[in-house]
Amino acid sequence: MDGAKLRRALMLLATILVPLGFTAPVDAQSEIPFVVTGVGTIYDPLPPSPQDPFLEFDAIGTATGLGVYQTTRSTLEVLFDEAVPGEDAIPFENADDPPIILFQSDKGTQAFHYDATSPGLGVTLFQVGEDRYLAFFLAEFTPVPEASTKRFKRIRGGSFLMSAWTEVFSPGDTEVQYTWTGEGPLVVGGN
Repeated sequence: MDGAKLRRALMLLATILVPLGFTAPVDAQSEIPFVVTGVGTIYDPLPPSPQDPFLEFDAIGTATGLGVYQTTRSTLEVLFDEAVPGEDAIPFENADDPPIILFQSDKGTQAFHYDATSPGLGVTLFQVGEDRYLAFFLAEFTPVPEASTKRFKRIRGGSFLMSAWTEVFSPGDTEVQYTWTGEGPLVVGGN
């Protein structure tokens, strides 16, 4: 490869990597915008109840730095005992052991912890007809560098908010589709 082609290839590589924040020195920190979208399945969505507060789900989609990803099947626990009377959203948290979800792609694995225990986050169930429902989820995802691989081990902080809507479903439906999107700053680098 001649010098001009090599410089063009390096410039193209830099225009891809610099916005993602992966070129910062190891001891420096930088904030990068993170955007993720996906679709997935929630298994046995109704009921969760105080006696059985667990929901399982999975997802596939695209995310900054990951490209196309797939998650591990994960479990959230709806925290009925922490619900505030008069508010629609009921909080939830990751019930996996360890409490992480893995976003896996051919570029590596990025691990996140998620919860909806902060005010204003949670799951809200809407009745849209006789025995017909849809659910809206809002949660915060934070990186788990020690469970991440390759360059994603360098993502040390920050968070993004995820919002998701299910399709309309009825009691007894065992696989309900949902779409989700998330956006927020992640911190790369540092010790």
